[in-house]
Amino acid sequence: MFIICDTNGIGTFIPPTQTVTKISLIHTDCNLNILHKETMYVKGAKQLNKWCIEQGHDLNLINNGKPYEDVLYMINKLIDSKTLFISHNCQFHLGLLNLLKYKHICTSTNKIMLTNLEQSSYIKLGELAQRLNIAYMEMNEAEYNVNILFRCFQELKKRDLFIEK
Repeated sequence: MFIICDTNGIGTFIPPTQTVTKISLIHTDCNLNILHKETMYVKGAKQLNKWCIEQGHDLNLINNGKPYEDVLYMINKLIDSKTLFISHNCQFHLGLLNLLKYKHICTSTNKIMLTNLEQSSYIKLGELAQRLNIAYMEMNEAEYNVNILFRCFQELKKRDLFIEK
């Protein structure tokens, strides 16, 4: 089973100095059939900076979101011994959610064979999508990015291009 996830947050880039404001995830079986899909606002942010507001973050939605502990509880209920987390920049997103202890694959740093070029350093989500002929608009929005990442992962698996480290 797979859990593909992405987050939004405020604060500095390095956890734990960031506050999660939104998480989006897609839970699938081993054939990538969707079992559960959810986007949740997470309570905790006290104020938003200009960049967050420009990105469409809404403090009212965040303040009416779920408590962080409830979000973690819900995610942990989806996990079993065969679950593999897929995220673009795992260290950041899974680090924010205290989930790095689980098996995970990072699509931004794992070796991926694309157009006969081995990509072994960081690749942006937009570049990955472009190489897979998946339309992508540059935006920092968890729900949009998790859907793009899901489509990328489907295509990588279909083409047998994903190599686990």
